[in-house]
Amino acid sequence: PSLGLSSSTCLNPALARYSHRLQQKDFHTYPNSTEYEYMNRLCNKVAIVTAAAQGIGRETARRFAEEGATVYACDMQGGKLKQLKKETGDRIIPISLDVTDTEAIRLFADLVTNEQKTIDVLFNCVGLVPEGSIHVCDDEQWYESMEINTKSVHNMCKAFIPKMNMHNPHGDKCIVNMASVASSVLAAANRYMYMITKGAVIALTKSLAHDHVQLGFRINCVCPGTVDTESWRRDRATTPQLRKTFEVRQAMGRVATPKEIAD
Repeated sequence: PSLGLSSSTCLNPALARYSHRLQQKDFHTYPNSTEYEYMNRLCNKVAIVTAAAQGIGRETARRFAEEGATVYACDMQGGKLKQLKKETGDRIIPISLDVTDTEAIRLFADLVTNEQKTIDVLFNCVGLVPEGSIHVCDDEQWYESMEINTKSVHNMCKAFIPKMNMHNPHGDKCIVNMASVASSVLAAANRYMYMITKGAVIALTKSLAHDHVQLGFRINCVCPGTVDTESWRRDRATTPQLRKTFEVRQAMGRVATPKEIAD
Protein backbone atom coordinates (compact mmCIF):
# COMPACT_ATOMS: atom_id res chain seq x y z
CA PRO A 1 0.00 0.00 0.00
CA SER A 2 1.10 3.55 -0.66
CA LEU A 3 1.43 6.08 2.15
CA GLY A 4 0.98 8.96 -0.27
CA LEU A 5 4.43 10.31 0.48
CA SER A 6 6.12 12.53 -2.08
CA SER A 7 9.76 13.54 -2.34
CA SER A 8 8.85 16.90 -0.80
CA THR A 9 7.35 15.33 2.31
CA CYS A 10 9.31 15.99 5.50
CA LEU A 11 10.91 12.63 6.27
CA ASN A 12 13.70 11.25 8.36
CA PRO A 13 15.67 8.22 7.10
CA ALA A 14 13.85 5.72 9.34
CA LEU A 15 10.42 6.80 8.10
CA ALA A 16 11.61 6.82 4.49
CA ARG A 17 12.89 3.25 4.82
CA TYR A 18 9.64 2.16 6.44
CA SER A 19 7.58 3.76 3.66
CA HIS A 20 9.68 2.00 1.02
CA ARG A 21 9.20 -1.38 2.69
CA LEU A 22 5.45 -0.91 2.81
CA GLN A 23 5.34 -0.02 -0.86
CA GLN A 24 7.40 -3.15 -1.56
CA LYS A 25 4.78 -5.11 0.41
CA ASP A 26 7.26 -6.02 3.12
CA PHE A 27 4.64 -6.52 5.81
CA HIS A 28 7.15 -7.87 8.33
CA THR A 29 8.04 -4.30 9.27
CA TYR A 30 5.68 -3.00 11.92
CA PRO A 31 5.05 0.54 13.20
CA ASN A 32 6.45 -0.35 16.63
CA SER A 33 9.83 -1.19 15.13
CA THR A 34 12.67 0.62 16.91
CA GLU A 35 13.80 1.82 13.51
CA TYR A 36 10.42 3.54 13.15
CA GLU A 37 10.69 5.38 16.43
CA TYR A 38 10.26 8.92 15.10
CA MET A 39 7.18 9.80 13.10
CA ASN A 40 7.94 13.43 12.19
CA ARG A 41 4.85 14.50 14.08
CA LEU A 42 6.13 18.08 14.09
CA CYS A 43 6.96 18.26 10.38
CA ASN A 44 6.73 21.88 9.16
CA LYS A 45 5.95 23.09 12.69
CA VAL A 46 7.79 25.87 14.51
CA ALA A 47 8.61 25.45 18.20
CA ILE A 48 10.03 27.75 20.86
CA VAL A 49 11.96 26.12 23.72
CA THR A 50 13.44 28.00 26.67
CA ALA A 51 16.29 26.71 28.87
CA ALA A 52 17.41 24.75 25.81
CA ALA A 53 21.12 24.66 26.64
CA GLN A 54 20.95 21.71 29.02
CA GLY A 55 18.73 19.25 30.84
CA ILE A 56 15.07 18.83 29.97
CA GLY A 57 15.03 21.87 27.68
CA ARG A 58 17.96 20.58 25.63
CA GLU A 59 16.48 17.10 25.22
CA THR A 60 13.10 18.57 24.29
CA ALA A 61 14.64 20.87 21.67
CA ARG A 62 16.54 17.91 20.26
CA ARG A 63 13.43 15.72 20.18
CA PHE A 64 11.32 18.43 18.55
CA ALA A 65 13.95 18.77 15.82
CA GLU A 66 14.07 15.01 15.34
CA GLU A 67 10.30 15.09 14.94
CA GLY A 68 10.67 17.58 12.09
CA ALA A 69 10.17 20.97 13.76
CA THR A 70 12.14 24.13 13.29
CA VAL A 71 13.21 24.89 16.87
CA TYR A 72 14.16 28.26 18.30
CA ALA A 73 16.38 27.07 21.16
CA CYS A 74 16.58 29.85 23.74
CA ASP A 75 19.05 30.22 26.59
CA MET A 76 21.77 32.50 27.94
CA GLN A 77 24.48 29.88 27.37
CA GLY A 78 25.38 30.51 23.75
CA GLY A 79 28.22 28.00 23.58
CA LYS A 80 25.99 25.11 24.62
CA LEU A 81 23.32 26.17 22.12
CA LYS A 82 25.89 26.15 19.32
CA GLN A 83 26.94 22.66 20.37
CA LEU A 84 23.29 21.55 20.32
CA LYS A 85 22.94 22.87 16.77
CA LYS A 86 26.16 21.12 15.74
CA GLU A 87 24.89 17.81 17.15
CA THR A 88 21.29 18.10 15.98
CA GLY A 89 21.39 20.00 12.71
CA ASP A 90 20.01 23.08 11.03
CA ARG A 91 16.52 22.69 12.46
CA ILE A 92 17.96 24.19 15.67
CA ILE A 93 18.11 28.00 15.67
CA PRO A 94 20.12 29.21 18.71
CA ILE A 95 18.74 32.33 20.39
CA SER A 96 20.35 34.18 23.29
CA LEU A 97 17.39 35.24 25.42
CA ASP A 98 16.84 36.46 28.97
CA VAL A 99 13.29 35.35 29.80
CA THR A 100 13.05 37.93 32.58
CA ASP A 101 13.53 40.76 30.05
CA THR A 102 10.08 41.64 28.69
CA GLU A 103 11.44 43.93 25.95
CA ALA A 104 13.87 41.26 24.72
CA ILE A 105 11.00 38.76 24.62
CA ARG A 106 8.83 41.19 22.66
CA LEU A 107 11.57 41.71 20.09
CA PHE A 108 12.16 37.97 19.86
CA ALA A 109 8.45 37.32 19.28
CA ASP A 110 8.48 39.90 16.48
CA LEU A 111 11.56 38.22 14.98
CA VAL A 112 9.96 34.79 14.86
CA THR A 113 6.74 36.25 13.45
CA ASN A 114 8.66 37.89 10.62
CA GLU A 115 10.72 34.77 9.85
CA GLN A 116 8.03 32.09 10.05
CA LYS A 117 4.56 31.55 8.63
CA THR A 118 3.37 29.89 11.84
CA ILE A 119 4.31 29.44 15.51
CA ASP A 120 2.92 26.14 16.71
CA VAL A 121 4.56 25.15 20.00
CA LEU A 122 5.86 27.03 23.03
CA PHE A 123 7.68 25.12 25.78
CA ASN A 124 8.55 27.17 28.88
CA CYS A 125 11.26 25.23 30.69
CA VAL A 126 13.30 27.87 32.55
CA GLY A 127 13.59 27.37 36.29
CA LEU A 128 15.75 27.30 39.38
CA VAL A 129 15.41 25.34 42.62
CA PRO A 130 15.85 27.55 45.70
CA GLU A 131 16.34 25.65 48.95
CA GLY A 132 15.13 26.32 52.46
CA SER A 133 12.02 27.02 54.49
CA ILE A 134 10.23 30.32 55.01
CA HIS A 135 12.79 31.23 57.66
CA VAL A 136 15.63 31.53 55.15
CA CYS A 137 13.56 33.15 52.41
CA ASP A 138 14.57 36.79 52.16
CA ASP A 139 13.29 39.36 49.68
CA GLU A 140 16.05 38.56 47.21
CA GLN A 141 15.17 34.86 47.07
CA TRP A 142 11.45 35.65 46.84
CA TYR A 143 11.75 38.04 43.90
CA GLU A 144 14.40 36.05 42.04
CA SER A 145 12.39 32.82 42.32
CA MET A 146 9.14 34.45 41.23
CA GLU A 147 10.86 36.27 38.37
CA ILE A 148 12.56 33.19 36.92
CA ASN A 149 10.15 30.37 37.72
CA THR A 150 6.79 32.08 37.31
CA LYS A 151 6.98 35.49 35.69
CA SER A 152 9.12 34.14 32.84
CA VAL A 153 6.24 31.84 31.89
CA HIS A 154 3.85 34.78 32.06
CA ASN A 155 6.21 36.90 29.93
CA MET A 156 6.60 34.28 27.21
CA CYS A 157 2.91 33.41 27.05
CA LYS A 158 1.82 37.03 26.96
CA ALA A 159 4.19 37.77 24.08
CA PHE A 160 3.62 34.62 22.03
CA ILE A 161 -0.07 33.76 22.41
CA PRO A 162 -1.18 36.69 20.18
CA LYS A 163 1.51 35.83 17.62
CA MET A 164 0.57 32.14 17.59
CA ASN A 165 -3.09 33.00 17.16
CA MET A 166 -2.45 35.62 14.48
CA HIS A 167 -0.67 33.09 12.25
CA ASN A 168 -3.09 30.25 12.86
CA PRO A 169 -6.39 31.56 14.29
CA HIS A 170 -8.38 28.36 13.81
CA GLY A 171 -5.67 25.70 13.96
CA ASP A 172 -4.05 23.64 16.68
CA LYS A 173 -1.58 25.45 18.92
CA CYS A 174 0.25 24.02 21.93
CA ILE A 175 1.88 25.50 25.04
CA VAL A 176 3.62 23.38 27.65
CA ASN A 177 4.87 24.84 30.93
CA MET A 178 7.35 23.13 33.23
CA ALA A 179 6.07 22.78 36.78
CA SER A 180 6.95 20.08 39.33
CA VAL A 181 5.42 17.46 41.55
CA ALA A 182 6.83 19.62 44.38
CA SER A 183 4.12 22.25 44.10
CA SER A 184 0.41 22.13 44.77
CA VAL A 185 0.66 18.42 43.94
CA LEU A 186 2.91 17.18 46.76
CA ALA A 187 4.95 18.73 49.54
CA ALA A 188 8.74 18.57 49.75
CA ALA A 189 10.94 19.56 52.66
CA ASN A 190 12.87 22.82 52.41
CA ARG A 191 11.44 23.80 49.05
CA TYR A 192 9.36 26.76 50.22
CA MET A 193 9.90 29.16 47.31
CA TYR A 194 10.19 26.38 44.75
CA MET A 195 6.79 24.99 45.71
CA ILE A 196 5.20 28.44 45.70
CA THR A 197 6.50 29.30 42.24
CA LYS A 198 5.72 25.91 40.67
CA GLY A 199 2.27 25.87 42.24
CA ALA A 200 1.76 29.27 40.64
CA VAL A 201 2.81 27.84 37.26
CA ILE A 202 0.11 25.16 37.60
CA ALA A 203 -2.52 27.79 38.40
CA LEU A 204 -1.30 30.03 35.59
CA THR A 205 -1.51 27.11 33.16
CA LYS A 206 -5.07 26.25 34.18
CA SER A 207 -6.14 29.86 33.74
CA LEU A 208 -4.52 30.13 30.31
CA ALA A 209 -6.03 26.82 29.19
CA HIS A 210 -9.52 27.93 30.23
CA ASP A 211 -9.25 31.33 28.56
CA HIS A 212 -7.82 30.12 25.25
CA VAL A 213 -9.35 26.73 24.54
CA GLN A 214 -11.88 28.25 22.14
CA LEU A 215 -9.00 29.65 20.09
CA GLY A 216 -7.52 26.21 19.46
CA PHE A 217 -4.87 26.27 22.19
CA ARG A 218 -3.92 23.18 24.18
CA ILE A 219 -2.11 24.45 27.27
CA ASN A 220 -0.71 22.00 29.81
CA CYS A 221 2.06 21.68 32.34
CA VAL A 222 4.44 18.84 33.12
CA CYS A 223 5.04 17.97 36.79
CA PRO A 224 8.00 15.58 37.06
CA GLY A 225 9.74 14.32 40.15
CA THR A 226 13.53 14.46 40.45
CA VAL A 227 15.32 14.49 37.09
CA ASP A 228 18.98 13.67 36.46
CA THR A 229 20.08 17.02 35.05
CA GLU A 230 23.46 18.74 35.08
CA SER A 231 22.28 21.21 37.72
CA TRP A 232 20.92 18.41 39.93
CA ARG A 233 24.25 16.58 39.83
CA ARG A 234 26.19 19.78 40.44
CA ASP A 235 24.08 21.23 43.25
CA ARG A 236 22.45 18.27 45.01
CA ALA A 237 23.59 14.79 44.01
CA THR A 238 27.18 15.59 44.81
CA THR A 239 27.93 12.22 46.43
CA PRO A 240 26.60 8.67 45.93
CA GLN A 241 24.93 8.89 49.34
CA LEU A 242 23.08 12.09 48.48
CA ARG A 243 22.02 10.66 45.14
CA LYS A 244 20.61 7.64 46.96
CA THR A 245 18.44 9.83 49.18
CA PHE A 246 16.75 11.20 46.06
CA GLU A 247 16.40 7.81 44.41
CA VAL A 248 14.63 6.13 47.33
CA ARG A 249 11.96 8.85 47.30
CA GLN A 250 10.98 8.02 43.72
CA ALA A 251 8.21 5.48 43.20
CA MET A 252 10.18 3.78 40.43
CA GLY A 253 13.31 3.55 42.56
CA ARG A 254 15.42 5.94 40.48
CA VAL A 255 15.39 9.50 39.21
CA ALA A 256 14.08 10.28 35.73
CA THR A 257 16.23 11.23 32.76
CA PRO A 258 15.76 14.43 30.74
CA LYS A 259 15.05 12.31 27.65
CA GLU A 260 12.15 10.57 29.44
CA ILE A 261 10.56 13.93 30.20
CA ALA A 262 11.13 15.15 26.65
CA ASP A 263 9.58 12.01 25.19
